[in-house]
Amino acid sequence: MSTFDIRQAIAEIPSEAEDYRFTFDLKLARKVRELRAGDDEEALAAAEAELKSKTYTAEMMSVPRRRRDDIYEESIEKFPGNRDFLGRVDEKTNFQRGTYARIAIVAAAIKRIVSPDSGVQDENMFEVVEYIHDNAPDQIFEGLETKTKELNDTADEQEELNKSADF
Repeated sequence: MSTFDIRQAIAEIPSEAEDYRFTFDLKLARKVRELRAGDDEEALAAAEAELKSKTYTAEMMSVPRRRRDDIYEESIEKFPGNRDFLGRVDEKTNFQRGTYARIAIVAAAIKRIVSPDSGVQDENMFEVVEYIHDNAPDQIFEGLETKTKELNDTADEQEELNKSADF
Protein backbone atom coordinates (compact mmCIF):
# COMPACT_ATOMS: atom_id res chain seq x y z
CA MET A 1 0.00 0.00 0.00
CA SER A 2 1.35 3.43 -0.91
CA THR A 3 1.15 6.50 1.29
CA PHE A 4 0.31 10.10 0.53
CA ASP A 5 0.33 13.44 2.29
CA ILE A 6 -3.08 15.16 2.41
CA ARG A 7 -1.32 18.50 2.92
CA GLN A 8 0.13 18.17 -0.59
CA ALA A 9 -3.34 17.60 -2.06
CA ILE A 10 -4.69 20.63 -0.23
CA ALA A 11 -1.74 22.74 -1.37
CA GLU A 12 -2.63 21.84 -4.98
CA ILE A 13 -6.21 23.11 -4.75
CA PRO A 14 -6.58 25.70 -7.51
CA SER A 15 -6.56 29.23 -6.20
CA GLU A 16 -9.60 31.40 -6.79
CA ALA A 17 -7.49 34.53 -6.36
CA GLU A 18 -8.79 37.61 -8.11
CA ASP A 19 -7.57 41.15 -8.41
CA TYR A 20 -9.54 44.17 -7.30
CA ARG A 21 -8.26 47.46 -8.61
CA PHE A 22 -8.88 50.82 -6.96
CA THR A 23 -7.61 54.36 -6.97
CA PHE A 24 -7.71 57.17 -4.48
CA ASP A 25 -8.09 59.65 -7.36
CA LEU A 26 -11.87 59.45 -7.56
CA LYS A 27 -12.10 62.61 -9.68
CA LEU A 28 -9.96 60.98 -12.38
CA ALA A 29 -11.96 57.73 -12.12
CA ARG A 30 -15.19 59.70 -12.71
CA LYS A 31 -13.59 61.45 -15.69
CA VAL A 32 -12.65 58.09 -17.24
CA ARG A 33 -16.19 56.80 -16.71
CA GLU A 34 -17.62 59.89 -18.43
CA LEU A 35 -15.16 59.61 -21.33
CA ARG A 36 -16.07 55.95 -21.84
CA ALA A 37 -19.63 57.07 -22.52
CA GLY A 38 -18.46 59.53 -25.19
CA ASP A 39 -16.64 59.50 -28.52
CA ASP A 40 -13.28 61.11 -27.68
CA GLU A 41 -11.01 58.05 -27.93
CA GLU A 42 -7.81 60.07 -27.63
CA ALA A 43 -8.87 61.79 -24.40
CA LEU A 44 -10.10 58.45 -23.07
CA ALA A 45 -6.77 56.74 -23.81
CA ALA A 46 -4.84 59.54 -22.07
CA ALA A 47 -7.14 59.50 -19.03
CA GLU A 48 -6.99 55.69 -18.79
CA ALA A 49 -3.18 55.78 -18.93
CA GLU A 50 -3.11 58.36 -16.14
CA LEU A 51 -5.60 56.32 -14.11
CA LYS A 52 -3.52 53.18 -14.55
CA SER A 53 -0.52 55.03 -13.10
CA LYS A 54 -2.61 55.73 -9.97
CA THR A 55 -4.24 52.32 -9.56
CA TYR A 56 -3.63 49.90 -6.69
CA THR A 57 -4.30 46.18 -6.98
CA ALA A 58 -5.56 44.09 -4.09
CA GLU A 59 -4.92 40.40 -4.69
CA MET A 60 -7.81 38.67 -2.97
CA MET A 61 -9.11 35.20 -2.20
CA SER A 62 -12.22 33.93 -0.47
CA VAL A 63 -12.13 33.56 3.30
CA PRO A 64 -13.02 30.03 4.44
CA ARG A 65 -16.33 29.83 6.27
CA ARG A 66 -14.57 28.50 9.42
CA ARG A 67 -12.28 31.55 9.45
CA ARG A 68 -15.26 33.89 9.06
CA ASP A 69 -16.96 32.14 11.99
CA ASP A 70 -13.78 32.58 14.04
CA ILE A 71 -13.75 36.29 13.19
CA TYR A 72 -17.34 36.70 14.40
CA GLU A 73 -16.39 34.91 17.64
CA GLU A 74 -13.34 37.20 18.00
CA SER A 75 -15.61 40.24 17.61
CA ILE A 76 -17.81 39.01 20.46
CA GLU A 77 -14.78 38.40 22.69
CA LYS A 78 -13.25 41.75 21.77
CA PHE A 79 -16.51 43.67 22.34
CA PRO A 80 -18.49 41.77 25.00
CA GLY A 81 -20.85 44.69 25.59
CA ASN A 82 -23.56 45.35 28.07
CA ARG A 83 -26.98 43.73 27.97
CA ASP A 84 -30.28 45.27 28.85
CA PHE A 85 -32.91 43.56 31.04
CA LEU A 86 -34.15 41.64 27.97
CA GLY A 87 -30.66 40.29 27.24
CA ARG A 88 -30.08 42.45 24.15
CA VAL A 89 -26.61 43.83 23.48
CA ASP A 90 -26.46 47.61 23.26
CA GLU A 91 -26.29 49.30 19.84
CA LYS A 92 -22.75 50.64 20.32
CA THR A 93 -21.41 47.13 20.98
CA ASN A 94 -23.28 45.72 17.97
CA PHE A 95 -21.80 48.46 15.80
CA GLN A 96 -18.27 47.84 17.14
CA ARG A 97 -18.59 44.08 16.60
CA GLY A 98 -19.92 44.56 13.10
CA THR A 99 -17.22 47.02 12.11
CA TYR A 100 -14.46 44.82 13.53
CA ALA A 101 -15.81 41.74 11.71
CA ARG A 102 -16.20 43.58 8.39
CA ILE A 103 -12.62 44.89 8.54
CA ALA A 104 -11.19 41.55 9.67
CA ILE A 105 -12.96 39.57 6.93
CA VAL A 106 -11.79 41.97 4.21
CA ALA A 107 -8.27 41.87 5.67
CA ALA A 108 -8.33 38.06 5.63
CA ALA A 109 -9.34 38.12 1.95
CA ILE A 110 -6.49 40.39 0.86
CA LYS A 111 -3.23 38.55 0.30
CA ARG A 112 -1.35 41.67 -0.74
CA ILE A 113 -1.80 45.13 -2.19
CA VAL A 114 0.42 46.26 -5.04
CA SER A 115 0.96 49.99 -5.54
CA PRO A 116 1.16 51.70 -8.94
CA ASP A 117 4.97 51.64 -8.72
CA SER A 118 4.95 47.88 -7.89
CA GLY A 119 5.51 48.28 -4.16
CA VAL A 120 3.98 45.45 -2.14
CA GLN A 121 2.06 45.59 1.14
CA ASP A 122 1.53 42.07 2.47
CA GLU A 123 1.94 42.44 6.22
CA ASN A 124 -0.29 43.86 8.97
CA MET A 125 -3.28 43.60 6.67
CA PHE A 126 -5.82 44.18 9.45
CA GLU A 127 -4.18 47.50 10.30
CA VAL A 128 -3.97 48.44 6.61
CA VAL A 129 -7.64 47.67 5.97
CA GLU A 130 -8.67 49.39 9.19
CA TYR A 131 -6.77 52.49 8.05
CA ILE A 132 -8.49 52.35 4.64
CA HIS A 133 -11.86 51.94 6.40
CA ASP A 134 -11.25 54.88 8.71
CA ASN A 135 -9.46 57.30 6.36
CA ALA A 136 -10.06 56.59 2.66
CA PRO A 137 -13.21 57.52 0.74
CA ASP A 138 -16.03 55.10 1.59
CA GLN A 139 -16.10 53.74 -1.97
CA ILE A 140 -12.66 52.15 -1.50
CA PHE A 141 -13.57 50.02 1.52
CA GLU A 142 -17.04 49.29 0.14
CA GLY A 143 -15.49 48.03 -3.11
CA LEU A 144 -13.07 45.78 -1.23
CA GLU A 145 -15.90 44.50 0.93
CA THR A 146 -18.13 43.82 -2.09
CA LYS A 147 -15.34 41.89 -3.82
CA THR A 148 -14.74 39.88 -0.63
CA LYS A 149 -18.44 39.03 -0.44
CA GLU A 150 -18.48 37.93 -4.09
CA LEU A 151 -15.48 35.66 -3.53
CA ASN A 152 -16.99 34.22 -0.34
CA ASP A 153 -20.37 33.64 -1.99
CA THR A 154 -18.71 31.79 -4.87
CA ALA A 155 -16.69 29.64 -2.46
CA ASP A 156 -19.79 28.91 -0.36
CA GLU A 157 -21.71 27.91 -3.48
CA GLN A 158 -18.88 25.57 -4.50
CA GLU A 159 -18.88 24.07 -1.01
CA GLU A 160 -22.63 23.41 -1.26
CA LEU A 161 -22.19 21.84 -4.70
CA ASN A 162 -19.47 19.57 -3.32
CA LYS A 163 -21.75 18.49 -0.47
CA SER A 164 -24.54 17.55 -2.88
CA ALA A 165 -22.30 15.87 -5.47
CA ASP A 166 -22.58 12.13 -5.78
CA PHE A 167 -18.96 10.97 -6.03
